[in-house]
Amino acid sequence: MTFITGAISNSNPGPALYSAIETAALALGYTLVDTVVIGSNTHKVLKSAAAGNAQGLDWYLDINYPTTGTTGGMRFAPFEGYNASTHVATRGPYSGNSTTVDQTTYSAFGASTSALETNWMNSATYSSLSAVLSTSFTYYISITRDRILVELTSDAQYLTYSGFFTPTSAHSTAAGSALFPLVMTRMVAPTSTTTAMTTSFGVSTSLVFTRAPGAPTGSWFNWSASGMILVGATAFLGAGQLGGVGAAPFTSDQEFAPIPVIMGFNNTTFSTANAPSLVGYLKDVGVALGGSTVTMGNTVTVGSDTWYSTTQANGGVALLRGV
Repeated sequence: MTFITGAISNSNPGPALYSAIETAALALGYTLVDTVVIGSNTHKVLKSAAAGNAQGLDWYLDINYPTTGTTGGMRFAPFEGYNASTHVATRGPYSGNSTTVDQTTYSAFGASTSALETNWMNSATYSSLSAVLSTSFTYYISITRDRILVELTSDAQYLTYSGFFTPTSAHSTAAGSALFPLVMTRMVAPTSTTTAMTTSFGVSTSLVFTRAPGAPTGSWFNWSASGMILVGATAFLGAGQLGGVGAAPFTSDQEFAPIPVIMGFNNTTFSTANAPSLVGYLKDVGVALGGSTVTMGNTVTVGSDTWYSTTQANGGVALLRGV
């Protein structure tokens, strides 16, 4: 894991932020396989080879940003395949109702390729997935060969995630050989009004999977608008409490446990046996209660790990594990 933080003050912040990310990513073993300029956006495609990640699968990360200015923000789009010679991608983030689900890969386009800003949720028009840029901000970014986590003070209530997630056992069983657990999301902290996480709660968010294993032909589903984030003790991995709710910054002596985040499709036609609604956990992401004085970059230490918070939203904060 590599954690980087710093401040950028630049009228064209995209190239500067990308440069910081690329330096860290290449040091971890990613390779830069393509650079493409499409309209006003620059696309940098990085590859995480199978030998260096948890799933043992090649995957690609397109980091794209405005070449100049800040309009449209920055996106981190995962793809299962990419051809640098023709600049086309296979099985990326896609949004839309589908009646022609490929029954081999359970994706909208199967083996068909598309340009980076064609069909995929990978352009400035998809604002719900774009990390907001400004001419002056601080960044907190955690990178592994499995995923990238991004917090920007210019996008203070959100945490941006792209890469592999940890699938639930039910999802792995349903997916079988079609399992390729890639997701792209920009999540805001879930809603809670309690002082201890003793029940589950959730929030709708922009959540885009590259495939939906088990979905029958002709089914209705939507990769993005139907995403959901769920957390809590009763349904998932365990309870956690945040002492001193409302205090900022967090202090290491508070009773604190980041609650794991589970993702799913908000679609009641799915079941655990057939494209399960709950599909998996975000890696190194947690949520906690947080008062209005909690701002992005506040930290709490749990064991040897430091967690960085977003600004309070909906009664909670999202956290990334930095180091």
